Amino acid sequence: MSAPLVSVVVPCFNAGPMLAPALESIVRQTHPALEIIFVDNGSTDASRATALGVLGAQEREYGIVDCPERGVNNARNAGYAHVRGDYVQWMDADDLMDADKIARQVAALAAAPDFDIAYGDWTMRWRPPHYPPAEQRRTLSQAKDQIHRTLCGVWYPLHLYLLRRAAADRLEAVEAWAPGRKVGTDVEYSAIAALIGMKFLHVGGAHVVYNIWSKGQISGTTPYAERALSLEAVFARLREFAASAPRGVSITARHRRLLDQDWAILSLPRDSASIVRLESRRARLSHLTSGRAIELRPREAAIAHAMLASGKALTSCHWGLLLTETKPPVAEDPLDVVETVQKLQKAGFLVATETAPEDAREAPQPSPGPRR
Repeated sequence: MSAPLVSVVVPCFNAGPMLAPALESIVRQTHPALEIIFVDNGSTDASRATALGVLGAQEREYGIVDCPERGVNNARNAGYAHVRGDYVQWMDADDLMDADKIARQVAALAAAPDFDIAYGDWTMRWRPPHYPPAEQRRTLSQAKDQIHRTLCGVWYPLHLYLLRRAAADRLEAVEAWAPGRKVGTDVEYSAIAALIGMKFLHVGGAHVVYNIWSKGQISGTTPYAERALSLEAVFARLREFAASAPRGVSITARHRRLLDQDWAILSLPRDSASIVRLESRRARLSHLTSGRAIELRPREAAIAHAMLASGKALTSCHWGLLLTETKPPVAEDPLDVVETVQKLQKAGFLVATETAPEDAREAPQPSPGPRR
């Protein structure tokens, strides 16, 4: 029996020195049957020539697709029109896959026909010259509630996934790659997949590398306020999917609280409030100027204390990710932080702003570094 064909779609806009290693990591896959669809999204550097050089020197099937309409989702959709495979692998033009990544996931999905999408483990790698060299490995596990995970904003890099063709077709039919969406695209795609009932399978050892290498990557050039507005639009769309979720997909009260979260950029300024412990293990948060006060439960008080100490301005979602990652005792679940932030906002303790500190703009996710 011949191996199933895997279509690898690679949108590219000026990937520079990162492109050749990315394409070579696809070519080196141990899975025997691949087609590589390279989408030139109007690159002005040598990306097209690099792609022709790397892909033309190997025996894999490949094609070059032109997408003059700028935007990564436009390029992904243009590439998808040429897909012929039984499985679909999305891949950005500056990242890497271990050689056995696709083979592991194809085998796992073949053995588990009830699952639609495979994911694995990943490493975030910072690269010179714009960043000091560093890396952080994340070994994942089987998540019981992918809807909750995606709505919390817990992010996996796009190329970590391998999709059955039928799943990719369903997502294409509902424009999961929303045309014109600039940021939050991968959050939207995986959240829609979860909300329409797709099942995600963790495949240990199916490993990829997500590279952070240029200040020109999308997160570095998109102001934080614009990113928050984009996510607000994404979540408005996710609420529509939740409202029409198919039979068998349970949208819980926890999911709805995340779907309805506020996307204002909020801070609890340093020296704006004080926290005093009470005998009941609760605490009192007092505003130093107005004198108003509210009582907080122990975990809420810990979250407020961390926000006071930070001085950052973030959306409630990103506060949830940041504090859950950097201060695990504060909350085991980002939803705890989201609800505390909203409680403090309603009580008038938080300051809304249209901007955010530069370090917050670059690191609103659980990993301590910038994101695309």
